[in-house]
Amino acid sequence: MKYNILILCLFVAKIVFSQEQEGPKYYEEFYKNYKDEEGKIPFGLYQKWYESDLRSLKKKASGQSPIIDVKQLGSKTSQGGRTKAILIDSRDTNLVFAGCVSGGLWKSYDGGNKWSPVNDAATCLSITCIIQNPLNALEIYYGTGGFGKNSAAGVFKSSDGGQTFNALTSTSDQNDFSVVNCISHSLTSPSKVYVGTTYGLFQSNDGGKNWQKIFNGNVGSVIIFTDGHILVGTYTGGIYYSVNGSNFSRVISNFFPNQADSGKVLLSNSILFPNVVYTMFGSSAYSNEGNLGIYKSSDGGLTWGKRIDSLWFGSSIQSCYGSSTLMLKVHPNDTNKLIIGAVLAKISMDGGKNFNTLETDHADNVTLCASENTNTFYCGNDGGISKGDWNNLKCTVINNGYNTTQFYGGSYAETGDIAIGGTQDNGTWYIIDSTMTQINGADGGYSFISLQDPSVAYSSQQGGFVYLHSKFDTYPAYFQSIVPSSNFRTGVDFINLFQMNMLDSKQLYYKTRSGIIKYSGISNTWERLHLDTVLNIKTFNLSNSENPSILMGGTNCFYRLDSVANKGITQTAVDLRSTIPIAVLYDNWGNISFHPKNNNTCFATFTNPNNFPRIYRIEQVNATPVWTPISGNLPSRISVYQVQAHPESPDSVLFAATSFGLYYTTNGGNTWEKETRIPNVMILEMKLRPDDNSLFLFTHGRSAYRLKTKIVKQTSSLKKIEKQNLSIYPNPSRDYINVVSEIPLNFYQIFDLKGREIMNSQTSKIDISNLNIETYILRAYDENGRFINSKFIKE
Repeated sequence: MKYNILILCLFVAKIVFSQEQEGPKYYEEFYKNYKDEEGKIPFGLYQKWYESDLRSLKKKASGQSPIIDVKQLGSKTSQGGRTKAILIDSRDTNLVFAGCVSGGLWKSYDGGNKWSPVNDAATCLSITCIIQNPLNALEIYYGTGGFGKNSAAGVFKSSDGGQTFNALTSTSDQNDFSVVNCISHSLTSPSKVYVGTTYGLFQSNDGGKNWQKIFNGNVGSVIIFTDGHILVGTYTGGIYYSVNGSNFSRVISNFFPNQADSGKVLLSNSILFPNVVYTMFGSSAYSNEGNLGIYKSSDGGLTWGKRIDSLWFGSSIQSCYGSSTLMLKVHPNDTNKLIIGAVLAKISMDGGKNFNTLETDHADNVTLCASENTNTFYCGNDGGISKGDWNNLKCTVINNGYNTTQFYGGSYAETGDIAIGGTQDNGTWYIIDSTMTQINGADGGYSFISLQDPSVAYSSQQGGFVYLHSKFDTYPAYFQSIVPSSNFRTGVDFINLFQMNMLDSKQLYYKTRSGIIKYSGISNTWERLHLDTVLNIKTFNLSNSENPSILMGGTNCFYRLDSVANKGITQTAVDLRSTIPIAVLYDNWGNISFHPKNNNTCFATFTNPNNFPRIYRIEQVNATPVWTPISGNLPSRISVYQVQAHPESPDSVLFAATSFGLYYTTNGGNTWEKETRIPNVMILEMKLRPDDNSLFLFTHGRSAYRLKTKIVKQTSSLKKIEKQNLSIYPNPSRDYINVVSEIPLNFYQIFDLKGREIMNSQTSKIDISNLNIETYILRAYDENGRFINSKFIKE
């Protein structure tokens, strides 16, 4: 009975606290994190970072890698993250593509039973939409930009049926394509493609080489008809109609809601009867518990009738969070069948007169793709992918291998491949090796496992709520609220930072708008740590001590508190702002981490994409801090969230978690190298366990990883393995290659002759059946990070 009540509470929490990632508060924080020196969110950085990595990989001139093993945690659980793009291949209904907003493009050959990433080393892993050319099935396009401009790289195109994708250079450095919302294709011209972005609708007559803007506005959806007329659904202006692709005019209907109230407008029609069109108006208000109605046209969008009363509509599928969560799909061959969704989903079999609840297994439904030849459809939501049938009201989760969990933060246990982490709209998870168990709902945040008492852990939810798991070793899903009172939680971040003292888990420290407060597990109480008010705190951390000091950082913010376990409210914070370099005075801090052997030294990172250093080593923090930039050759303007120093070699071996994967240095930050075994994914949190030198990564889109590290000596160049130690057979090969070596090898990369990584593998038998027929370069690594290059031919 107790367990059933807990499950019910988790379900209610998932609904009540359903994700608001794209709400006003989230975007306020997003802007602070990623605005450049001109106060703008820049575009085109991912392509530049990708090119910078290619140049560095070709040089590969510094010491051996400190990483000897990479393991993805929770791989058997395969919890999916927010999925906005799904495509069923027109040639084979079992071939399905899916795109996560921060976890990249994925492919399934068996109707979604198992998934694999298309390219972890792709320029951008933020996927928003995907379509296939109806006149040439080998051409597939996908758009990017799920986290704003700086996470976008325009439009990508495949000419080989989705085996490989390349960025369309005509879009990769153009601000007009900074956030791609939708893509559509002409039904009569094989080279005419349309892209809807926040800046308008763009048309290309040559397969994406050149573009012409044909509509000005924030485009959310578009339908291209065989007779040449076009319908455009916008985010704020309703629906627009054009007879021939120019001179768009707004469609007026007495049924439509007021333009000022409406948000995103979705459009959907059937393939068999294209002139029957449904539209769905989302609300522009985040507080509006519902949306603004669904309407039907039988003449291709010229005139409309109302199908659903907006009051019922809103209470039925609940809020769309300002249109960020909104779904509409008509059956390809039956205009009486349609599915709508927001937080919840509904299905109608009679043209919208009546609806039944569709169980998609997760709140916040974003996209739906239906098969033209079967009754199958796929739904993308904040929990990944589910598969359904038009004749069944319950979908089946199909996340096997779809490891796109979006972690905000996490930490490790005392031993083993055990961790805890909080995720976007999928709660908090207890990770043991290859499995994960959900132990709390809603949006999970920062979380910790006690290193002194395995029965104690802490988790959190959006809005600053904190929970104690006091039976964690036997009943991890049992928790009790220890949330600070509402006066403490005024002005907290969406995912609010708190820290546990790793040497005494009864001490918690929590960030507020005016300073740091402390929780005592002995008295179960919260109290202020200092008398004065400290503004603009973005991050803080504790020194390595049972009675630690605290450093706080943020925009024009750098303060210290001493002996915080004992002093309480009697002290005032030491103001260190005068020592901040002018270059980063008004930047947003990513994280502060203390030197593992010297509490008088720390490392600070910065997330704003500008040309100033993004990592600093700060010495003499107990007196007058001295700042030294150590960004070295990191890609210019990259966001750095965190730095961890190796416990045994902290002055030379460092790891940097960035918005474009993981980097390491073996010479204190003079030069940095990319860890290519980790995808080009945003890493918001990492922790290095000193007892065994294990590095835990919590990525926002590709789940969690455990990396085994070792001490390495600084060297001027990376030593190569002698060629006679390696052979490839068969060579040439059509399907597989086998790599044989006299010494143990544990990682393999395949590059084309232009130096672009095509794929990688951790096994010596490598499936190359999907590669194009040409010559490739295999790079094989041993456990010390040394490598050898060898060519092979795909026939």
